[in-house]
Amino acid sequence: MTTCSEVGEPVCHDGLEPLTLRLDEDSVMCYLPQLLESPSRATSCYTALAETLQRLLATVPAPPKDSSSENDRAQFYGSGSFGKGDFRFNPRWCLAGRALEDENLKEVLYLKERVEEETLRTLQGLPDECREVAHGLSEQAESLGSELEPFFNSVLVNFYLDGRAQIKWHADDENCYGPAERIVIGSVSLGAPRPFELRRTPRKGDGRNAQERRRIWLQPGSLLIMAGAMQAKWQHSLPAETRTQVVRPGSCIDRTAR
Repeated sequence: MTTCSEVGEPVCHDGLEPLTLRLDEDSVMCYLPQLLESPSRATSCYTALAETLQRLLATVPAPPKDSSSENDRAQFYGSGSFGKGDFRFNPRWCLAGRALEDENLKEVLYLKERVEEETLRTLQGLPDECREVAHGLSEQAESLGSELEPFFNSVLVNFYLDGRAQIKWHADDENCYGPAERIVIGSVSLGAPRPFELRRTPRKGDGRNAQERRRIWLQPGSLLIMAGAMQAKWQHSLPAETRTQVVRPGSCIDRTAR
């Protein structure tokens, strides 16, 4: 059952049930433990995508600012056409990641379509108290109409080679996504469960409690949706963990860039 809770009490979610968090008056986060139709489909998706990424790592020259050997994490980004449009990407991705193009996009395009469908359904079905928090978020979902149009136009894939790989505290507030107060990001996790941490963006004089930290265990095949002003007011991270390989593709868009 989906729940909507205020950020007044610590939240540590095991990732086994759906969750909707009203983070503040402008930000909302939704978590679905199973995006795909079955765990076996998530496993086959992971296997196919991991094989593609491993092949590219072995055959495509390292980008100028590749740091995969230092942090056990390799990056890839969608490039070229996805049928109804062209992928956009942050210019710095070209310096640190490898492009996914043509036949190498097969699994990514399948996941992109599923993420779009579920994100649309989830945002349109938010509880009333959550629908009101994000300055037109519900209208943003409803404006997509009954006939789904592609509204994720950017894909970044992080390939975590093992549990030592991590991403430090940050917000996905780059200009290429549009205004930070209206960014929608859908992130799919494949492979092994990993903890996802969330905190309010630190302000001068804040103590640890003021950051209102959260931890959610991202299950294989799960979908995390970050919307509203979450990238303007909150940060997230993926801390190191002792489990094995994880692939975590993230599809990102803002409304104005559809």
